[in-house]
Amino acid sequence: MEMKPDDLNDLYSKLLSLLSDSSLTLADSEETTHAFEWLLFALNASELTVNNASLELLDNKRIEIKGNVSFVLPKGKYDLTMWITTSSKSERNFTVEFTADAAVEGKASEVFGTIYPTFHPENGVAAYEDILGDITISDVLEINYSDDDYAELPLHFSCMATLPNKGRWSSNPFCAILQAAGSNGKVTGRMSPNAVFDNVKFNAVLELDKTFTELIPSLRGKISAFIGLQNGMDGNDDPVGDFAIYQPYVSRAFAGLRFKLDGLSDEIRITAPLFRGGEYLTLGADFGKGLSPADMVNFITKLFGNVPGDHLMIPEATSQAII
Repeated sequence: MEMKPDDLNDLYSKLLSLLSDSSLTLADSEETTHAFEWLLFALNASELTVNNASLELLDNKRIEIKGNVSFVLPKGKYDLTMWITTSSKSERNFTVEFTADAAVEGKASEVFGTIYPTFHPENGVAAYEDILGDITISDVLEINYSDDDYAELPLHFSCMATLPNKGRWSSNPFCAILQAAGSNGKVTGRMSPNAVFDNVKFNAVLELDKTFTELIPSLRGKISAFIGLQNGMDGNDDPVGDFAIYQPYVSRAFAGLRFKLDGLSDEIRITAPLFRGGEYLTLGADFGKGLSPADMVNFITKLFGNVPGDHLMIPEATSQAII
C-alpha cells in the first residue's frame, strides 16, 4: 500500500477520537490502518489499554503516546512511552516502538509468571525442580519493543537480579565459583508471552558484578562470569531417562566465563550447563576467530589438566570444544 503524506496525521486524528477519559485502547483494526497488528501479536493480546494516556504529534514525523499499561506479567504497572512513525517496509504503513518500565521486587516466578522446572538428577533418577524461580528480581524492569526488530522473542528486557545462596545454587560446583564473583548482576534478554499458558518465555544472560583476576593463573587480565537463563524451552532437548516425569516445557541455566587472550580480537567464552549432573562435565568453549583446533585442544588441556584424548571432542568446522 502506497503511503500518503497525510497518513500519520490521519492516524493521529483517529487516535484522538479513541481517547476517552484519559484511556486509550489500541486494537488491530481497519480504523487505525492496522498500525498495531505486529505489536499486539508480539504481546499475544487482542488489545492494549493505555491508562492516563496523552497523545502528541511531534514535528509531523511521529506520534508519541504516554501513559501506563499492564502487560501479561503478573507484577507491576508499567510507565509507557510509545512512538509511531511511517514505515519504510512495503508490507506495512507504520512502525511502532515503545519503552516501558516499572519498579519490581520479588522472586522471578512472581515477576515473570510461571518458571518451568529444571532437569537435574536425584539419586540417579531424572527429576525436575523449580530452581530458577528463586532468583530475586529487583529495581527497575525495563521492556523495549520495535516492529523493525521483530523476532521469535520480540520483547527486549533488562533488570537487576540476585542469585540464591542456598539450595541447589550452593551445592552445584560451578555455582560455588560464581558465588565468588558475587551473586548480584544485571539481566538482559528477550522474552515473549506464551500463547498456550499465558506465561512468559525468555532467553537471558545475568552478568555478575565482580570479576576474577587469578582464576586462571596463566591468563592476564580479568575474567567475568555470567549465567545463561532460559524459560519455557522445549523439553525434548533435555536428557530425560524417566518418561513418567517428562516435561514438555522446561527452564535451563548455564554457567559461563568470558575473557580475552593477547593477540586475539574475539573473547573466549567457556560455558557449562548447571544442575545436569552425570559422569562427565559438558563444557563448551567458544573461541571466536584466530585459533586452530590444535590451539583449542592445548588451551583446554592446559586449563583443566591432563584430559584423556578419548574424553575430548572437537566438532569439525566449528569454534567450540566439548569435554
